Amino acid sequence: MKMSTSQRKHLSKLLLIGLAAALVPLSGCTGDVQRSWSEEVGLDDGSTITVNRRVEYRESNSLTGDAYSTTVRESTLEFTENNANLPKWAAPLMPILLYLDNAHGEWVIVATTTNCDTWREHGSPKPPYWEFRLVDSQWQASKLSESSIGRKSNLFFNYASDVPESRLSTEMKRQVIASNDFERDFLGVYVDVRSNCIEARR
Repeated sequence: MKMSTSQRKHLSKLLLIGLAAALVPLSGCTGDVQRSWSEEVGLDDGSTITVNRRVEYRESNSLTGDAYSTTVRESTLEFTENNANLPKWAAPLMPILLYLDNAHGEWVIVATTTNCDTWREHGSPKPPYWEFRLVDSQWQASKLSESSIGRKSNLFFNYASDVPESRLSTEMKRQVIASNDFERDFLGVYVDVRSNCIEARR
């Protein structure tokens, strides 16, 4: 069966459209996102403090929507109210824990990451956590301490979705954790947790 000239032109257009679709990068959609919020943080003595948080990250997704990932570019934490004189913490990591180490009189932040490149660039720690201590008015990286191990997370880490405009209470954060199936390494600081990166499994 012979095709007419118009049919051949139409088929050629369809082939070109199909080729163009095949050449679309498999990385899918990417974009830079910024989020800012304040949250209550429960401390060991039962009291709460309020901190201001800000995060800049890049999110990407495959065309099929089954390979979502985020890369934190910078995350900051600022104290408020009676602790407003303390310096801001900043790092390209995801902070999950904040507490006051009364034995040493130091504020401590423990952070993790969801990105393997970040994990490698920052020393490939096993377990995949970084500890920072406020010493002499400066945040200093330190070895993961015994006082951090076993503690549950008390900082909000589910900022891939919209963050409420109102201040996040400790109860709101508990509800978010209870209603989601998060990986164990985000829920606390545990020595038996491994990074999902290939090198960590060896």
